[in-house]
Amino acid sequence: MDIESPLQEIPAPEGYRLFLKRDDLLHAEIQGNKWRKMRPVLDRVSKTNTTIISFGGAFSNHIHALASAGKTFQFPTIGIIRGMGTDLSNPTLSHATGCGMRLLRVSKSDYEQLKKASLQDVISHFGFSEKGIYELLPEGGDTSEAVESCSKITEEILQQLPADYGNKLFICVPAGTGCTAAGIISGLRMNGKTLIFPAAPYGIDEQVMSEKLERAGYTQEFDFQIITSDLRLKFAEMTPELFSFCESFRQRTQIQLDPIYTSKMMHQLYLLISQQFFPPDSCIVALHTGGIQGWNGMNTKIERQNIKATHEKTNTN
Repeated sequence: MDIESPLQEIPAPEGYRLFLKRDDLLHAEIQGNKWRKMRPVLDRVSKTNTTIISFGGAFSNHIHALASAGKTFQFPTIGIIRGMGTDLSNPTLSHATGCGMRLLRVSKSDYEQLKKASLQDVISHFGFSEKGIYELLPEGGDTSEAVESCSKITEEILQQLPADYGNKLFICVPAGTGCTAAGIISGLRMNGKTLIFPAAPYGIDEQVMSEKLERAGYTQEFDFQIITSDLRLKFAEMTPELFSFCESFRQRTQIQLDPIYTSKMMHQLYLLISQQFFPPDSCIVALHTGGIQGWNGMNTKIERQNIKATHEKTNTN
């Protein structure tokens, strides 16, 4: 099941080289970093009857990918969904149900407790059969073995870069739980600098990342930095400015960014380049973590907030 994603050079201002690591192309349904994080699970359960239980919100990339993996590799899945009022017929959760995933809605307070609970406590809470074989996968697939699996991304990048890539290497990665970013950091070590772009203005800081690396068994020094977005957006928030950037990027490169993670990262990355954040002759690699299915939910929000109309009006004036 080893798959290597391509490294694609994209337009950059003079004096820089900019590449996009296309993990969005790894798998049609189990996209990007979700494929990377899930690899250890697939290796372990695909030949057994283990039921994987995990957690996610209404438009969770993780739930979408786990359900797809269950269908593709033929193992049962259960998704614990945040919010009793969550619409199970939305595109993401309809897909999950169609893949055979059992969806269980819980209150937001119960969700926060259950995602920290032991496997036995989760089994008892829902009254699952004691005869079944279960494994609990944390929200977002955030495990130490997933960190190790994601370190392979860096190995691929270092092998794919041209020999004359530049004087200083920066690898840019968006972050939700920070699991993928920890993998990038551990793989790069001191061969360059990892820039982490959180998808929300909370939850990710240097202490969180250091603790995540230590839990995964990495204790040496690493060179990384948390980059705060000038947009200051909440998780899954969209604005006319960000939507316009996504459209412009797609027209220039024929690459679609996802609305939650890579869009914010690339928006801030181009801003950093314009501010001369990077030394001359730098090589910058940005990781596209997939998550294109996130547009299914975001498009509803865009229509409700009239963001697309604002974008079109701005671009015709």
